[in-house]
Amino acid sequence: MPKAVVYEGTYQEWAMDEEVTDVTFAGGVNKIKYQAFTCCKGLTNLSFLKGSAITTVGMHAFAGSGIITLQWMEGVRKIGIAAFEQCMDLRTIEGLGCEEMGGSCFACCTLLQSMKGWPASMTVIPGGTFRHCTGMTTVDCDLSHVTSIGGDVH
Repeated sequence: MPKAVVYEGTYQEWAMDEEVTDVTFAGGVNKIKYQAFTCCKGLTNLSFLKGSAITTVGMHAFAGSGIITLQWMEGVRKIGIAAFEQCMDLRTIEGLGCEEMGGSCFACCTLLQSMKGWPASMTVIPGGTFRHCTGMTTVDCDLSHVTSIGGDVH
């Protein structure tokens, strides 16, 4: 049964709850904590980040979730290690605005097909960021400011 939830910034409140389909953020919440929505297979779209106060997505926050499209994240400044790792249904990333990203952020997203825009403030593509993203066919990004790729995953 679909479930809409209000995220109040707590730790692992909905991890592994496959019925979570929609998320609203309580006022004043600016960080999605470690493993908050890990393995939430019913959570398919993160466009709800548009206009929110969220500036940080914690480590493994959405790892293994059912996200299909990731967009409208211009206000997010930090994405933690493996935040979206193993989102096996993720197909599109658009509108990242981060300044810092942990390694393996999108690793093992095997259906990931396209990415539009790499943050201008990110001069490094962290290690393992797109490891095992075997479905990638379209990258529409200006990478002229990127000075290195890889390095330590953590």
